[in-house]
Amino acid sequence: EARVAKAELVRVVELVQEERRLRAELPERKASASASLQARISGVLRGCGLPSGALSGLTPEPETSGRDVASTVKRRKAVLVLQGATLAEVGRFLKAWRETEPGWVVSNVEITPSGHAPGGGDLPLRAAIGMESAELTDAIRDLK
Repeated sequence: EARVAKAELVRVVELVQEERRLRAELPERKASASASLQARISGVLRGCGLPSGALSGLTPEPETSGRDVASTVKRRKAVLVLQGATLAEVGRFLKAWRETEPGWVVSNVEITPSGHAPGGGDLPLRAAIGMESAELTDAIRDLK
């Protein structure tokens, strides 16, 4: 039984080392601070041709964690508010956000009118967009 347990432990260590190696090959995407999140949102807005003033609010929630034997899951949530954007602009933002930040998933969108359509143009909207992110990290450290 001791040999079997030792062999299983060795295999777990090998798997953890392989996971660390694979994670090291991934591009770095550390940005848990709300200021960094705001900068990334502003960058996506610029890429969509929207002014940074279209972001009228950003409310990040505190990070939460859950742990099991081999890993820890860190969850982040935030709500951003776009003000004065048209439906097409909100759609462009959502598409660009999904492509640029695949680690952040849009969980809900609440759209309401925020004014009058100028001269028969598109109606300006207020879009409250809820987003969530989860990151899996190692809980087993330095097994040898």
